[in-house]
Amino acid sequence: MKFRKFLIFLGLLLTVFGIGFVYTGTAKAASVPSTGFARLSGSTFGVAYAGNVAPGWTSDGINTSENMLVGDIYGNNTINGRITRKTTQLYVAYTSSTMGNPMTLKNGNNFLSVYADVLKTTGVGTSNDVSSAASTKTPNMATNVASVKAPSGYQLINVDFSDLGTKSRLPVLVGYTYTADDYGTVITVPRYFVTLKADTTAEALMAPVKVTGTATANADGNPTIKTADSTITGTAEKNAVVTVPVLSTDGTSKTYSTTADSDGKFSISVGDGLKNVADGSKLTFTETNDFGDSKTGTAYVQAKQPLVIDATNKSLDITPADVEAMGTTNDSVYAWLVSHAGMNVTQDSKAITEDTDGLKYTSDDTDLAKTIGNLANGASTTLSVGATDTAGDKTNSNVAIKLTKNDGELKFGAISQGMDFGSQAVPMKETLIAPKGLSVNVQDTRVASSDWSVSANASTLTDGNGHTLAGKLVYLDSNGNKYQMTDQDITVATGARQSGSNSFDIAGKWATSTDTAGKAGIFLDATPNIYSGSASTTYTGEVTWALTNAPGTVGQSSVTGQ
Repeated sequence: MKFRKFLIFLGLLLTVFGIGFVYTGTAKAASVPSTGFARLSGSTFGVAYAGNVAPGWTSDGINTSENMLVGDIYGNNTINGRITRKTTQLYVAYTSSTMGNPMTLKNGNNFLSVYADVLKTTGVGTSNDVSSAASTKTPNMATNVASVKAPSGYQLINVDFSDLGTKSRLPVLVGYTYTADDYGTVITVPRYFVTLKADTTAEALMAPVKVTGTATANADGNPTIKTADSTITGTAEKNAVVTVPVLSTDGTSKTYSTTADSDGKFSISVGDGLKNVADGSKLTFTETNDFGDSKTGTAYVQAKQPLVIDATNKSLDITPADVEAMGTTNDSVYAWLVSHAGMNVTQDSKAITEDTDGLKYTSDDTDLAKTIGNLANGASTTLSVGATDTAGDKTNSNVAIKLTKNDGELKFGAISQGMDFGSQAVPMKETLIAPKGLSVNVQDTRVASSDWSVSANASTLTDGNGHTLAGKLVYLDSNGNKYQMTDQDITVATGARQSGSNSFDIAGKWATSTDTAGKAGIFLDATPNIYSGSASTTYTGEVTWALTNAPGTVGQSSVTGQ
């Protein structure tokens, strides 16, 4: 890159390219104060005797025949010979070239100005000043001369390293800058001879920068944060400054920073700074210590969150009745899983539904009903289900739901706690009395057409005072046949499971005290000689119900099976 601009436009040029310098110097030599300053040294202090043009600049062919060299450098607020963020002044000694000759330009022209300088590197191939406050550069070594000798003593350079490691990256370059007339065009050439470098050993020992992901990690397992996040948290080297530049889709960039606490935890407030970041963008987080040593970590931005599918019950035992209820299509199986496995889909904690979002469940198995229907008793299969919606969002991973098939079960459901025949007058003749109401529920989830039968056994009815009711409980079938139930099992209902029917009340159509005409059911067969005492007497007894998985005949007095 060539910088061919007239001197009057130099200030504009420096503003456009972000290039400046770091001090407001004086033309006078200075002495290093006796206290508060130490000489920079160690493995991070690098010397280049030939000198180099600062990165991003060009001499444009106007080279020096001899170079002044940089000698000792002293700084305040240093630690172990290294600058820190608190260093505000450098005393720099300059010496003559190795040949002892003054510095001249090879084209024989004059130096317009020569001044001490400190620069930072801002990235690959670029360099800049370390103090944004510096604007005017005083030529404190020479002005409009053909040759320049190294000044005696030290040159004081006021610097601002408060952003060392963030805006001011290592290495820091120490040297001088000259301006010259290249046949009518003023050029500016910064040269450096000392490099203040990072300590690679210290950087290797720094704790890694780890960002706490708030979204599903990407395919490489890297942490992912959401564009809706207003705060980014994580861990880093304790007390390190953590920075992250954020580039929006409109091309604007802003850098956010914070300082990790003594445990290394950090929290960066970004407000709505992530909302315009492109999906999948990579963010580089840099941690730096007081010396400017640094280490980086990465995270990715997810502009739109994927769907998340889950289930409250991921392992289910299913019966033949359940297989029937699942239907014959994938959609009917999904509906059953939503109801029985608690399968659900969310996006960024918001429920996604079929009605509102066009939710559709997906599976690699194109015939889930067949897969489930082919299960033998005791066998299992695991369904892998994902989801998508009308916006094109989908799940990154599926939910796995294990189904294990069993034989199903035949059992009693709810049974009335009592059989109440109410208050009755002693009959003048043998009379059949129906109860007020009765419910005997049978539940059957076995394969369709499985047989069952229910029997009942009644005890003698007594009043608790030694009197036995002159009458018994009987079962009356639909043909009017009467079967006495005292102390024997009488089959009162038989049947076989019907497809789609898992629960039924065998007494639902039996006779009641308000509806007896032509109906079967259990009755009290009362005779005229019932003891009622002086006013009334209450008789009680028990009915024992039995359910078997074998066929039977209504009215028979014994039941086979189990």
